[in-house]
Amino acid sequence: MLLRKEDAEKALNKLFFRHMIADINMLCQTLGTQSRMSVFRRLGEIGYLSSHTHAGRYYTLKNIPQFDDHGLWFHRGIGFSEFVTLRNTVTEAVRSSADGMTRHELHGLLRVNVRDTLLSLVRAELIDREKIRGLYIYVDTDHDRADRQLSQRKARIRKIEPLPAATIIEVLAEAIHAGGAPASPSVLAERPDSRGVAVNVCQIRKVFATYGMDMEKKTEKSASGTVGTEGSDNIRQQKMRPADT
Repeated sequence: MLLRKEDAEKALNKLFFRHMIADINMLCQTLGTQSRMSVFRRLGEIGYLSSHTHAGRYYTLKNIPQFDDHGLWFHRGIGFSEFVTLRNTVTEAVRSSADGMTRHELHGLLRVNVRDTLLSLVRAELIDREKIRGLYIYVDTDHDRADRQLSQRKARIRKIEPLPAATIIEVLAEAIHAGGAPASPSVLAERPDSRGVAVNVCQIRKVFATYGMDMEKKTEKSASGTVGTEGSDNIRQQKMRPADT
């Protein structure tokens, strides 16, 4: 027999206080009914949310989630959104992003496959997309906002894209000639440019990390200002052998 409204509210509050989330079977057992309609009527009387993950099979009360900056809350790997539905959540994530979102980025953020949702939102003209380097970037439908997002995305790609082999060699050569020990990335970022090779600090740090070069450690110099043989050998070894990954 379905519990009365007051008894149902007490039972539901007790259930969610203990478990935080519940599926339909737990709710039916708690309320003493097999009617889904009756369960959702009682839930609606006190306010609830469906999970945006796991096909919406889990529920929680509206006053339970502690949403993060993205409006998301996860409990035991099950996600709930401040924006209620997956469509609304994806739309908000895309529109509020500084440089758009890829499908994989959204998957990592929301912890759910969003392929079909993205396609549906694009067709409904709720979000837009543009392909960059063979990858779709999902952006706002507002043209000015989308232009800013795409501009920042392109700048981000240029910043982290891999360096040509010739440029890597140039960076390593400059590092070795810098007094026998790796110079700081900010110093090295200025040197290759004079030879027609433009690199940034992030790219140089990546080269250092790949080849096991310690940016902070400086080889001790002798009284005459020259680098010891052992220090020079270490630098040569670092140049020849990439670090383990």
